[in-house]
Amino acid sequence: MAGQPADYLEEHLPYEMSMLEHTYRRMHRTDIEPDWNAFMESFCIHARNLKMFVTNDTGVNNSCVIARDFVKFDCKVPSNLTGAFQRINEQIAHLTKRRVVNPTDKFDIDDARNVHGWLIPAMQKFIAALDEDGRKRWDSAAKEKRRLKVASERPTRTGTIRIVTSTSVTTDQIFRIVP
Repeated sequence: MAGQPADYLEEHLPYEMSMLEHTYRRMHRTDIEPDWNAFMESFCIHARNLKMFVTNDTGVNNSCVIARDFVKFDCKVPSNLTGAFQRINEQIAHLTKRRVVNPTDKFDIDDARNVHGWLIPAMQKFIAALDEDGRKRWDSAAKEKRRLKVASERPTRTGTIRIVTSTSVTTDQIFRIVP
């Protein structure tokens, strides 16, 4: 693992969870089509990342971080969600030749509701399976009571611009999922 395990329990996984929750909530609060599409697409990417994590899918290059990197953990995608994740791959994550035009064949809000309803308990089970140190690391992000952020710096001709994106979901909200 390039990063330390603590990085995943204290930052990367909580960020994925936070963004999953944020985008899921925002999809339900907008009727502006481009905004809805942006939230849906972001939701799908975070859902796909977390699905790969909890199902121990290491990806094509065998380089993805998985739940078993932390604890003995097995989770399977329910058969009723196989199509939803296939639609994420073909409609959102890749520009495939199998992209559909008919709205009834696309990933939709019902798919999002079902995926969300499966992922949250799956992550709860993962968190519950962590050893004491792992749970402390996971909890440390919640105790900071800050918004989870991704920040980067970009040089410009006149200096450096610090770009910060943040979710509107606090770590207190996201970490309430722990049983």
